[in-house]
Amino acid sequence: AKNNLFRLNLTDGHIEKQVSLDDTVCFNTSMQSVVHDGVLYTATADRGMLASDLQTFETIRTYAVGPTICPMSPYQRHTSHECESEPIFVGDSILFTSPDGYLHICNTETTEELRAISLGAPCYVAPVQHKDTVICADFCGHIRAFTL
Repeated sequence: AKNNLFRLNLTDGHIEKQVSLDDTVCFNTSMQSVVHDGVLYTATADRGMLASDLQTFETIRTYAVGPTICPMSPYQRHTSHECESEPIFVGDSILFTSPDGYLHICNTETTEELRAISLGAPCYVAPVQHKDTVICADFCGHIRAFTL
């Protein structure tokens, strides 16, 4: 299913929709896709985070990330712009981490990066929100908390 998006029927498992994105997007990531407000958010190995229309799978927004600090995945190159983290949503912002070593905080609608917080090491797990605090863990085992 390389470079394909699928919508499955949860009752019987049959494929309701399948869209092949050819080689324009690489989905070689471990991130689980997330649906928020009718939009499908999917991490990519080469274009950061994509937001797609849930019905057509057409890409409607792209949230860019920097190049990977240190390639850990056997299927990636150092020049990849991968995202391995599920996003969380706080107000009108989307937050996610990336192997570029940053916590990215972007406007959900415009994709404008509102803040990029350096974590110092690649990140492969989703940030966690507790009240007005976001907690992130990096690949080196550091855990950091930031007030929004």
